[in-house]
Amino acid sequence: MTTTNTLSFGLAALLSVAAWLAPAPEAQEPVAGPAPQLQAGLEQAFAEQGLRIDLEAGLCSIPVEVCMRDDLLEYLMVSDFGATHESLFSTKVTPSVWNTALVALGAEPARGGRFVEKEPLPTDAEFEAGVSPYEVELPAGTPFYFYALWHEGDELRLHRVEDLIGNLRTGRSMERHALRYVGSRMVRADPEKEDEVYLPDMEGNLISVYFFQNDKEIVTTALEDATYDTIWIANTWLVPERGTPVQLITSRKLLDGVPEALKELVAR
Repeated sequence: MTTTNTLSFGLAALLSVAAWLAPAPEAQEPVAGPAPQLQAGLEQAFAEQGLRIDLEAGLCSIPVEVCMRDDLLEYLMVSDFGATHESLFSTKVTPSVWNTALVALGAEPARGGRFVEKEPLPTDAEFEAGVSPYEVELPAGTPFYFYALWHEGDELRLHRVEDLIGNLRTGRSMERHALRYVGSRMVRADPEKEDEVYLPDMEGNLISVYFFQNDKEIVTTALEDATYDTIWIANTWLVPERGTPVQLITSRKLLDGVPEALKELVAR
């Protein structure tokens, strides 16, 4: 997809969202939500881009495949042209399209995680006891919960993504939590030209596990251990084989099972 087409799609989708989110004129009765045909049109527009979005349920699903199972991870999801050598999942969906879907679900941009070394540093004993050497500012953007859905034989498997990532420092899986929306930013691809592009569309990195402190990602984890870039690894006890098709679900609330509308999306 070209940058022009991506931006045109994003603008059209956002205008549609804005149309039903905008307050009704005072002379009219307030509306409870989007007109059904407008909502259906928006959901169809995303479907044509490879995404399934359910505005009422507050969730969307993006097709990915298992990427890295046997090395350290710095990303949860990248594009197929991104840092695939250090990401659990990769996708062919254009990053700005997925970002537009998150905005349609209510995401608002915020700064990502930050950290600086403590002064003085913890003692060796404190460090061995698990005290962090950093003062950490956790990201405070819109919270989302992430799930991975795939077929294992005839059985559907649904897992919190945190359960699929091991923490070598603690010897357990990643702590369950709501990941946070950052939004990334626009940049000049060519310093000599004024035209700007959406950074993830250029670099292909969508969800970070580590705090890169540069707000390049669209979504990030929100844990103090995200200050470490050498402790995250795929939980191969749960993660299927490399290349396995998976649906990565983003939800505004915790799920208590597989959403019916998403069951048919998962390849057997």
